[in-house]
Parts: sequence; C-alpha cells; structure tokens
Amino acid sequence: MDNKKIIFVGPVGAGKTSAIQAVSEIDCVNTEAKISVDEVKSHKSTTTVAIDYGRVTTDANEKAHLYGAPGQSRFDFMWDMLSEEIAHDASGVVLMLDNARECPQEDLKYYLNAFSRLINDRQLVVGVTRSDVQANPSLEDYQQWLAELDIEASVSFVDARDRRAVFALVEPLLGPLTRAASAVGVSVGLSGTQGVATV
Repeated sequence: MDNKKIIFVGPVGAGKTSAIQAVSEIDCVNTEAKISVDEVKSHKSTTTVAIDYGRVTTDANEKAHLYGAPGQSRFDFMWDMLSEEIAHDASGVVLMLDNARECPQEDLKYYLNAFSRLINDRQLVVGVTRSDVQANPSLEDYQQWLAELDIEASVSFVDARDRRAVFALVEPLLGPLTRAASAVGVSVGLSGTQGVATV
C-alpha cells in the first residue's frame, strides 16, 4: 500500500483543523491551545500550536496522511519542521484562507511565500472559507491574484466543516475518494464546493 501526504496551511481560523477533522477516518491528533489573537477570538477559541494530523484512504488504496500547520507566525519553527522533515515529500498543499479577514490578498501572498519551497514543486489548491460572512473578495479576485504571482491553482469557496466540500477540495491532490466518502455517508464531486475557479 502506497502513502501520500498533504499539508494544510493558512492563517489562524481559516479552517485547517476543521477540514482535517471533517474527512479523517481516524480520530484526529491535534494540539489546540487557548487562543490569544484578538482578531479571531470572536469566532475561534483555540488555535493549533504544533500540528494537526488525520488520515484518509483513497480509491487506489493509498493512505493519505493529512497534516495541518499552525497558523500563527510565532510557530514558524513548526512550518520548517513540516516542510523539511515531516511532510517534505508531500503530494500537494492545501492553502486555507478566511474571506472575512482584513486582507485575504496579503494572507495569500504571505503563506505562499512562507511555504514556497513546498508549493513550488507540488500541486496547490486554495480553499476559501467564510464566504457566507463576507462575499468579497470573489473567486475571480483570487484567480487574478494567483495569475499575477504566476501560480497555478484551483480556488474554491468551501465550508471546512462539510465533509463533501473538503473531499472535493482535496480530490485534485489525492485522486478519487468515493470509498472514503461512502464510509462517512457523503458523495464526492465538485458540487461539494460552493464555487470553483481554476488558474
């Protein structure tokens, strides 16, 4: 049986932990601590301080290991550990962004740069949460920003708590996940996302 790894990155409160919990076939390992960042206290009481971990099995019978990086830059030593050691051989990267944060474009640039060594050589997908709270930026905005940075990636509005949506988000990195979806009682397909744009 082969193994794959994907890493979830992005700012605090963007939905990395929720996304991994939504699709993992095992009880997730997480390292949550009480949050101390005022800007996200209103919708999130804890934050990841080391890594999150979950696992899912693809239709090709591959074990896909899911790693979530902490969002705060004060834990950037964990970013290096993930990028250079734990997930240095990752199949792809999921960048989670919060559409309701003050400047999603700056978040996009910041995390693309912080994880550039991983992203440059691997497939990237971008999942944007909380579009129900803040409709703009649009998918087209993200598409344009990625094009300006000469980065190819699909972009989706996604509810990180929704298994179907998260399966659809990660399918481009892992291949078909219909068996895994059936195990949790959902069907997979791009209809699980709230919208998709490809750069």
